This record gives sequence, C-alpha cells and structure tokens, in this order.
Amino acid sequence: MPSWLYRHRNLVLPFISGLLIPLATELAGSWLEKTIGRTPSQLVRLLAIAVALAVGLWVLYLALGKRAPLELVPREERPPSFPGLIVLIGPGRKGSDPQSLSHNPAIEYHLDCDEAGGKPLQICWLIATGGEQGSLPAAQKVRERYEERCTMIIKRLHDAFDVQEAYRTVQGIYTQEAAEQGLAPDQVIADFTGGTKPMSAGTVLACRDRWPMQYMTGGREEIASVPIFVRFTPAGEEG
Repeated sequence: MPSWLYRHRNLVLPFISGLLIPLATELAGSWLEKTIGRTPSQLVRLLAIAVALAVGLWVLYLALGKRAPLELVPREERPPSFPGLIVLIGPGRKGSDPQSLSHNPAIEYHLDCDEAGGKPLQICWLIATGGEQGSLPAAQKVRERYEERCTMIIKRLHDAFDVQEAYRTVQGIYTQEAAEQGLAPDQVIADFTGGTKPMSAGTVLACRDRWPMQYMTGGREEIASVPIFVRFTPAGEEG
C-alpha cells in the first residue's frame, strides 16, 4: 500500500463506512429482492446488511493492508550500482537465517542497475570466516544463489576478529584482484554492514578516502533495506 494512503488511513475509514457500505447495502438488497422476492422483507434486509459488511471489510483489508516499507535513505544519498562489490558475510545471531542478513539486499541492489542507475554488478567478493562458527557455509549459499547472474568470489578470513587481516584482504582486492577481473579500483564499492565489527573496521580502514563504501540501512519488516553512500573525508580536508 502506498505510504501516503497509510498516513491518511483515518480519512479512508470514514469514507468506507459512510459511503461504500450504504451503497453496497442498497445494491445487495436489490439483488436479493430480485433473487428471492420481497418477502420476507426482514430476512432480505438482514442478508443485505451482512453482504454489505462483508464487502466493506474486504475493501478495508485491501486498502489498509500491509503498507510499503519505509525507506530511510533518500535516493540522492544512495550509491549508483557498481560493477564490483565487496560484501562482508557474518554468521549472524544464533538461530537467525543467514539469508535474511544484509548481504542479499546489497547484492540485489547492484544487480538492479535500472533502479539504482549505473552499471550492473559483474564481480562480487564475499569475505567470510572459517572455523566451526564461521560464515563460509552462508557465503557458499550466497554464491549458489547469485552465481548465474554475476561472478562470485569467496575470500576466507582465518580470524573474524583480526582487523589487520580484514584490512589486507580488502586492500588486496582493490590493488590487485580488481584489475585481474578487468575492473578499475574506483569501479568497486565495499559494503561494511555485515561481518564482525573488526571486519567492518578493517574494511573502512582499507577504503578510507580512496575507495567508495556503503552501509545498508533498515532491514526490518517495516523498514526497507537500502544502502547509503559513504565517502570518507579526512579532518581538515572538508569543503
């Protein structure tokens, strides 16, 4: 449902109750009279009211059903789609579905170049962690889901809490692997939403003011998951 309709739902309710239901009652009464005759009139009237209420509730359900998710980030503050994307894959909280985390909306956003404006995603690096509690299984599922739409490359971290290792991995993608895949470094954007906090810190330190970044906002049922474009400017260089 459009957000403007949801915001004005208090005006929609009187309209439905004051106009639509009486109209439906009259139409239902006329139809029932033609179908079963004018007698008994009381039964006809009761049936007409019941039909009208059912129609009114059905229309109300359609009009005030599930509203469109709220988008926190204006379109002008979102990045264009990039041909290269770096995504951090975390194991998520215990019991959570890894496929419901931020990496899937991030990938979908850059695949949908018509919506974002820019070039469609070609290469996606998935940075995941090994070990018993690591995120490699989640990364493999993400690769299986999208490998027919773009090239998916999994990069394994040995320690999810080693900032230096995350830093070296992201920097290596920009300084070496991007060129090997036919992309310039500024054609690759890093999403630092997922993973552990040290993984995010290492990613931000690697990109700094040299390469573009993004952060996925929202992600709950009532809030759409959309990225915000992040460009870091060192203190003293603003403006």
